[in-house]
Amino acid sequence: MQRQYYNEFLKTLLSKRQIPIQGEINRTSFEMVSHSLMYLNAKDPDLEIKVLINSFGGSVQYGLAIYDAILSSCAPIVGIVTGTAHSMAAIILQGCKDRIATLNSKLCIHNISSKSEMFFKFDDTSNEFGDMDIEKIHSHLLCDEENMRSICKILSLKLEEDPSEVIDMLNSGKILSSKQALSIGLIDTII
Repeated sequence: MQRQYYNEFLKTLLSKRQIPIQGEINRTSFEMVSHSLMYLNAKDPDLEIKVLINSFGGSVQYGLAIYDAILSSCAPIVGIVTGTAHSMAAIILQGCKDRIATLNSKLCIHNISSKSEMFFKFDDTSNEFGDMDIEKIHSHLLCDEENMRSICKILSLKLEEDPSEVIDMLNSGKILSSKQALSIGLIDTII
């Protein structure tokens, strides 16, 4: 019954050219958003699409993929934060032509945390889980570094800030009110 309700909910939103990003950003949400964007662009590539965001974030990989899907849309995309846009949800918002938040919304940008750093001890021979391929761990850390550079570049361009300022913002990890987000350029409008 719950799945049927969700499908009806999504169908209703799509008929109004609205796409929700709710809950965790992961492969499922990426597929839903990218398929919805393709569908709405095929129907009318000139008509505005609204992306409704209420998420605490999630996967950096899938968040950046959603950001890229939004950028590649022919139709103009308006992003509306309807509660929370933390972490990757706030980055996804930056891909939108217009970035809007409701008055009581909260946004947060922060440094990405590395699962490798959380789980592995780097003594060149072992970690908490026994012997591991140090190259795999190193490769994961390089991917995190590359993702962090991408996020920094996105924010530097949108906020029109020097990358060092953006890094300071990311390191602070503050939760911002919509008014604070507007003052630093994370959103364009409060409704």
